[in-house]
Amino acid sequence: PTLAIIYFKLFLAPPSELIPGNLSQLLTLTQKVLSVGRYVKIFQFMSITVLNQLAVLVLILAVFIFNRKAFIKSPLLVVILLAGAYFLIYLITPYDLQWHLGSSIDRLLLQIYPSIIYLSLLSLAGLRHKYVNINGLINKVLE
Repeated sequence: PTLAIIYFKLFLAPPSELIPGNLSQLLTLTQKVLSVGRYVKIFQFMSITVLNQLAVLVLILAVFIFNRKAFIKSPLLVVILLAGAYFLIYLITPYDLQWHLGSSIDRLLLQIYPSIIYLSLLSLAGLRHKYVNINGLINKVLE
């Protein structure tokens, strides 16, 4: 079965939009990956989209202030890797970058906001800061 799948993918399946099928597509992909302007534009779009969601931004900042160790735990790393995967897809997209970012970044980041909110509240739930009772604050937010 594995050989049949490999044969199909290499010889029968139509070429993918993201993975180059010939030398000219490979050169175009290389130019996109090496273009610093694409990185800047994608980062700006992602940053503006996150900054527009004030509640999510506040939670991320609270986690950073009160529990920095949460950023190295695997659940939050999975969310960060997912955002990184979105970034890479935007980097090599065969479509117009401005159009692709404008038409899809809101929806994609909206899909990971619930995970960010849940993981942020989870990482803050057991903490007590000398000035703020985090558990009481979280309970008030959830009420």
